[in-house]
Amino acid sequence: VLPSETDGALEGQLWHVDRYGNCVLNIDPGMLSNAGVRVGETLEVVMSSGARRGIFGRTFSELEPSELGVGIDATGLLTLWMANDAVATRLNLKSNDSVTIRWEQK
Repeated sequence: VLPSETDGALEGQLWHVDRYGNCVLNIDPGMLSNAGVRVGETLEVVMSSGARRGIFGRTFSELEPSELGVGIDATGLLTLWMANDAVATRLNLKSNDSVTIRWEQK
């Protein structure tokens, strides 16, 4: 599934789960910044396990326990993560799952 953008949302899929349980997406991080999404902004992340609030651009150390982070990993890919937890296990996610990221339109 190729990532696509609609008004206030990006749709893509989970490419793979890394060894820490982080979920690497096929969505280009530039698509969020081009849409005007800024670091620290709250996003809605819709997955097979339901919808969760996520914070864009937060590092592990800035997240509260079980808070979802949406950020750019060391390889430059958009990734879902949690502080001290495997997001894939916690949210029952696996490769090829659909992911939609929504933000408030400005």
